[in-house]
Amino acid sequence: MKPSSTIQITAGTASDATNIAILSKAAIEEGLGWRWNPAKVMRAISNPRVVVLVAKTPTQFAGFGIMQYYEKRANLNLLAVERKFRGNGIGSTLVAALQDIALNNRIDNIYVQVREKNERGIRFYERLGYEMIDMTRRYYSGRENAVIMYHYLQVEKCV
Repeated sequence: MKPSSTIQITAGTASDATNIAILSKAAIEEGLGWRWNPAKVMRAISNPRVVVLVAKTPTQFAGFGIMQYYEKRANLNLLAVERKFRGNGIGSTLVAALQDIALNNRIDNIYVQVREKNERGIRFYERLGYEMIDMTRRYYSGRENAVIMYHYLQVEKCV
């Protein structure tokens, strides 16, 4: 599903750091402390190996995605959509945009970690073509397990 035409996906800026951090704390890090505080988000925004994308209406912050890029792989560090905007394709649009950046940089391996108990998140990534490949015990703050998921992007070969 495509997000509403009033939703714009753009690069995250310093003015987005607090909204990103607050949504991360509420939607991703609940019960784990607050690792992705505004200062850490600002470091991600200014890191040339990290892409931060935000989804906004003309008046509201709707969600974000943060992906770190390495030589031949990338890791989707965080992805969240405000509750009232969920179910409108914003999350999948953010992932697709981040994957397009990976493809443009000839990166074809994408990884993401999801809380084992986050069944909705696991199903979301499965719908996008990600597969469960492993589990890491006590990955989150030494308390919760993570399901490791992987997606291979087909990079076109130059002739």
